[in-house]
Amino acid sequence: MARGTSLTNLLIKLRSEMGLSDSVAQSVSMLDTMKYKLAAVQERLWHEYDWNFMRGDEDVTMAAGTRYYDLPVDPGRIDTVHVKWSNGWLPLEYGIGPEQYNQFNGDETKRYEPALRWGFYTGAGGEQFEIWPLPSTATQTVRFRGMRNLGTLVSGTDTADLDDHLIVLFTAAALIKDPAKATTKLREANSHLQRMKRNYGPATASFSLGGNRRRSVGRPGPVRVAYPASS
Repeated sequence: MARGTSLTNLLIKLRSEMGLSDSVAQSVSMLDTMKYKLAAVQERLWHEYDWNFMRGDEDVTMAAGTRYYDLPVDPGRIDTVHVKWSNGWLPLEYGIGPEQYNQFNGDETKRYEPALRWGFYTGAGGEQFEIWPLPSTATQTVRFRGMRNLGTLVSGTDTADLDDHLIVLFTAAALIKDPAKATTKLREANSHLQRMKRNYGPATASFSLGGNRRRSVGRPGPVRVAYPASS
C-alpha cells in the first residue's frame, strides 16, 4: 500500500486482484479498459474526498504583460490566494469585471503591481485563472492554497497520487464479471477506504461505483477593492 506507484505496477496489482494471469500478453485485450478504469477510479476518489496529503501550496510565477495562467489546484477546492510582491505576501481579491477593466487593462499598455485581483478563465487549454492588473515585470508569484491537481495515468511510468491498493481494489470490483466476487472485492475496497479516511480524512462524501461527484464548495464571490490611481 503506497502512493507513487507506476501505472505499470498498478496493472500488475490489478491483474492479481482480478485473478488474471501475470502475463500482460494474456490480458492484452483488456489492457486499454484496465488503464482507463484505473485512471477514472483515481479521479473519482480524488474528487470525492479531501485527502489531506493532496492539500498544499502551489506557486505560479507571473510574466510581464501576461493575463492568463494555468490553474494549479482544483477550482472547487481553493482555500486562499496570495501574491508575493516586494518580499511580502498580500491577499488577492476574487472577481474581475467591467469596473476593473475600465480602470486597467482596457488596453494592453496599462500595467501595475502588485496584482490586486484574480478570476477564473476557461481557455483552450482548460481551466485557467486571470490576473488583474497586467503584471509589469516577472517578479510576482501567485500562491494558491488548496487541493492540488491530479496527475495523469496514461503511460506506464505515470504514477498514482492516491493509495495504490485503494485504486486497485475499486477498479477490480468494477471489472470483475462474477457478481459475487465483485461484491466481495467492493466490500474489501470500502473497508480499506474507511481505514484511509481515518488516516487521511476528513471525507466530504461517500464513494460508490457509479455514484455522483461530490458537491463543490463553490467559487468565491467578488469582493470590493480600492483601486490604484491610473497612470
